[in-house]
Amino acid sequence: DMSHDFDRLMLIALFLISFWRPVFLALIPLLVYLLQGQINLDHMASSLAETSMPIKILVSFCTLFLFSLFSKRRLDSVFIWLTVVVIMSHYWTAAYAKFLLSWHKYGEIHFMMAASYAGGWLEFIDRATLATMLEQFSRLNTVSMVFTLVFETAVIFALFNGTLLVCLLSLAIVFHIIVSAVSGILFWQWALIDFAFIYLLFLKSNRHYLQMPALRLYIKVTITLLIASSPWWMGAPRLGWHDSPVSYVYQVRAFDADNKSTILNPAYFTPYEYRFTLNSFDYLPKSKTLPISWGATQDLALVQTLYSASTTNQIFDTIKQHGTVKYDEVRARKFDRFVTEFVTNKQSASDHLDWFDFVPAPLYLYTSLKSRQRVEMSIGRIEIHLLTSWFNGSTFQTIEDELVRTINIEPKH
Repeated sequence: DMSHDFDRLMLIALFLISFWRPVFLALIPLLVYLLQGQINLDHMASSLAETSMPIKILVSFCTLFLFSLFSKRRLDSVFIWLTVVVIMSHYWTAAYAKFLLSWHKYGEIHFMMAASYAGGWLEFIDRATLATMLEQFSRLNTVSMVFTLVFETAVIFALFNGTLLVCLLSLAIVFHIIVSAVSGILFWQWALIDFAFIYLLFLKSNRHYLQMPALRLYIKVTITLLIASSPWWMGAPRLGWHDSPVSYVYQVRAFDADNKSTILNPAYFTPYEYRFTLNSFDYLPKSKTLPISWGATQDLALVQTLYSASTTNQIFDTIKQHGTVKYDEVRARKFDRFVTEFVTNKQSASDHLDWFDFVPAPLYLYTSLKSRQRVEMSIGRIEIHLLTSWFNGSTFQTIEDELVRTINIEPKH
């Protein structure tokens, strides 16, 4: 339960110093990489999808800045157009991943909202209201998919018109707001970059960049080709999957000596909350599970089978037929050690407040609007429960609650 104060303050200091000497920006990607390494655990999933765009823009800026120092040439316009390539490539790569999965033919994106609800998002809504919302939202599936794919594909041609470029960046911000509202998935770094770039283009000294007709044709063609081919060279995350009506959540429950219990939400495990939010603990249950994470899967045949299920027995039959046992004793023991050490250290420092208790870092994936959780009880036992949820088109329900792991917490002397 370390706050990594020095590392965080160093990152803030580097950012502020960069306004004085931009060359210091070159150290930020390195520090981010080192910080990420401190909280990466081989028995917990992680993702760099949300940081991909800002890190690539930073690296591009630092490369061009250092080159300009040695060449004595200003490369402002090169940086502007390279930033356009980086931003638009991230959206087009997401569309490309969806096309590969035939998402436009089989997408049922309202199930994403159901999976997020199962994980804790929109917890203030009762299940009956949620079911009604999902039913209404399902009618917008086609419209939502068309909007998403048209927007994410149109970015290839962003430089053909200055107004189009600004409109696409604005649509991207709206897109992020809508997605975050229904699912808790918030690419705030991407949205912030989109907004900052619009602001940059409208600065008086930069407005000439919006005059696309004055841009040489070979530059437009080159940038368009770079964006179009980006899925093969940019390394942007391929954000494409099929949304399943069935979702899994690994719930952490804490018990004291009197067997009183409370649920430990991912925020309790800060700064590892993202790892617990991802819920990729399929190595803990000894029973069969489907290849589904947060209601998402790459298996089209599987989701089509789940779409057609009308009873819980059919869901369980599908799990028996298509599920596999992924239990891993080594990773499970590492998980036990981590939870034991984390909870023990946290309880021994229960009276200490870290500064990020009051100013938590923005998350990429939210499961609750609540701030960091504090637990007053003395925890003596942790149970990990696998909750299987299913939205059948009219009702959202938890169809199974399976205890998959028990961890005893010894008091620290």
